[in-house]
Amino acid sequence: EEAPSNLDPEIIRNIRKTAVKAAQTVNYGNAGTVEFLFDEKSKQFYFMEMNTRLQVEHPVSEMISGIDIVELQLKIANGFSLKDFKLPEKPKGHAIEARICAEDPFNSFLPTIGDISLFEYNNHLIINSACTMGFDLYDNRSNIRLDFGVIENSRVTPYYDSMIGKLIVYGKDRAEAVALLNNALQSLRVGGIQTNIPFILNLFKNKQFIDFNYSLNYFDTYKSELLKEPQLDYTKYSIFAAVDIITSNNLREGDSLRNVRNNAVLSKQLRFSITKAFSSTETVTDLSVDISQSEPGSKVFNVNVIDQLGNSKMTKVEIVCNNGAEIVLIIDGMIVKERIYRFGSYVSVCFDGVFYKIENQTYKSISGQTEKDSQNQIKSPMPGIITKINCLVDQTVKKGDVLFTIEAMKMEHKVTAKSDLKITKINYKEKSFVELGGLVVETQSL
Repeated sequence: EEAPSNLDPEIIRNIRKTAVKAAQTVNYGNAGTVEFLFDEKSKQFYFMEMNTRLQVEHPVSEMISGIDIVELQLKIANGFSLKDFKLPEKPKGHAIEARICAEDPFNSFLPTIGDISLFEYNNHLIINSACTMGFDLYDNRSNIRLDFGVIENSRVTPYYDSMIGKLIVYGKDRAEAVALLNNALQSLRVGGIQTNIPFILNLFKNKQFIDFNYSLNYFDTYKSELLKEPQLDYTKYSIFAAVDIITSNNLREGDSLRNVRNNAVLSKQLRFSITKAFSSTETVTDLSVDISQSEPGSKVFNVNVIDQLGNSKMTKVEIVCNNGAEIVLIIDGMIVKERIYRFGSYVSVCFDGVFYKIENQTYKSISGQTEKDSQNQIKSPMPGIITKINCLVDQTVKKGDVLFTIEAMKMEHKVTAKSDLKITKINYKEKSFVELGGLVVETQSL
């Protein structure tokens, strides 16, 4: 949501007059929200509804008007009259609000639940609710405001709406507000669940959005562009993972790197898998990394990365430091920093709103599961309650038949057969809870 609108000022004045008239007609005197639809062709606007309350998007109105609407509500409840209230002459600047939701844009925006294992903004942890409010309506100390209902270690459950918070920015004009929101979203890190942040970031790459030219059919028109996955540099991040291992998660600036057993060069052959950490779309990229010290004690290494297609790239890397949370390297003469997150047994990086899991597979055997085995395992695409099981053991189902229905966060999702199948096992009962990726139905191909 954003304000003010880019409509003709006269149209905006008429909309506001109509909204006030609607409230006066029913003798309503408090904060309220009136919604209209605007037809670009006819230049006419149409009443939709009025809510006698604040709505989610009220911060954008607060930021351009300087009015604390919640405070005003409390004053009215205490007897203050709107007749004594003086409105500002005109709105100032531009405000945009992004709703941050526990939804996976790479999995049809299905809800995600779980513990928020990491919540930070601009490298500062959000561990109490006071940290999330950084905007003052009266002296504009900050032009970035975080309104969240969660903190680090909060649990996102399937029983409520998927929105966990809002990020609101204020700029002197729309261009500044868009730039601020883009930068702020890059600085917001929510780990443990997948959020819609990568989807919002894709908006800033779309010319129609930048030009303030969008309508109700905007998403359908640009769907493929808005749902495009981040273009991760797998080679770069595998180098960071290899450096993290060879420095044992700790190397201060100025330290030397020596082999404690002898004076030989440090050298390792490693194998990594990289996939999204909290999304159910599990595309795995495998890479092999050969990292070898140029000479004993040196912080300069020769690194050869081989991707899963057999393509190799040799890179000269100088290690500056690794403090356990951030690694600083000089790669081919350029200083590169990367923040490293640790979730359980793997390290993770965040890029364009997506956490990527980098697992060391060097000492793990390769799975023998085939693609056909995977297709015969019908897993839950989201966490939630199984409201209906539409199949029986030994039943034959056709492609497109509904196997079961799952519900979470006011959303219902029907899981269908991708091909003709025979049901061999059902692992859950109706009204039972299933985690994301839980194996609900096992089948046999026909």
